[in-house]
Amino acid sequence: MSTPELVPVAPLSEYAIIVDRTDNLAIVKKSISHPLKVKLPEGRIVQVAEAVPSGHRFATRPIPEGEFVLQFGGADAQRRPQLGGTKSIRPSDRQW
Repeated sequence: MSTPELVPVAPLSEYAIIVDRTDNLAIVKKSISHPLKVKLPEGRIVQVAEAVPSGHRFATRPIPEGEFVLQFGGADAQRRPQLGGTKSIRPSDRQW
């Protein structure tokens, strides 16, 4: 019987920042090169499933179909088409 692989949990501040409390994504400041769970300021844990380079982003909560990506305290309408237009986005989806 194999042992389940443990994914480390790190505070968000070690790897990324959320600029505004209304944002639904975090901006990576230290590249994430492996699967990692990050603990958000409110205590929720989000798993980042793949490598994310510095300066890129990952969702901190599900972004339902039709909802805008929120960063810097506002909707980023220009970024939405890059993320699949009207496709729902989950924190574990491919990062951008």
